[in-house]
Amino acid sequence: MLIGMTGFAQASSRFKDIELNAEIRSLNHRYVECLIHSPDGFGVIDEAIKEQVKNKIRRGRVSVSLSIASLKPKVLVDYALADSYVRSLKQLNQKLKLENNLSLSQIIHLEGILRLEKIHLSGEFIQALKALTARALEKLIHIRRKEGEALSRDIAARAGAIKREIDKINLSTQALRKEKKSVLS
Repeated sequence: MLIGMTGFAQASSRFKDIELNAEIRSLNHRYVECLIHSPDGFGVIDEAIKEQVKNKIRRGRVSVSLSIASLKPKVLVDYALADSYVRSLKQLNQKLKLENNLSLSQIIHLEGILRLEKIHLSGEFIQALKALTARALEKLIHIRRKEGEALSRDIAARAGAIKREIDKINLSTQALRKEKKSVLS
């Protein structure tokens, strides 16, 4: 049975208050090549996902994109860094003899003051990501099989058309031989 090389599949799930999404694309490629696109700090799961892909898919360039979003993100404020910024900016202000116009909206835009709490990569969380990836992979495999079935039907139809043309040629050739024999006799 032929298996198609191209496809797209997506799966989503929730883990506690975290939304997980996996998108998998595959393209024609001679060997299996797997690219993982995961959020910063999630590199530890890349190899596990590559292994999952390689256990299920033998050929193709496969791209797995993971997105993870906390449904209730917790904003963290680095107060020590903010205090350091303010002190340094006040010193700069005094040195340059500028008007004191430092505002909260300016401070929060300084690098590192505000950040979202990172998602903890517990064993349970990693298992949830693997299960999500497995679901998306199964969908991709199903799509690639359907593509392979369609290709098989198309090839069979074309082979049938070629066979019919060959049969016509053979009949014409036989008719020509008979005609040639009758003319020569």
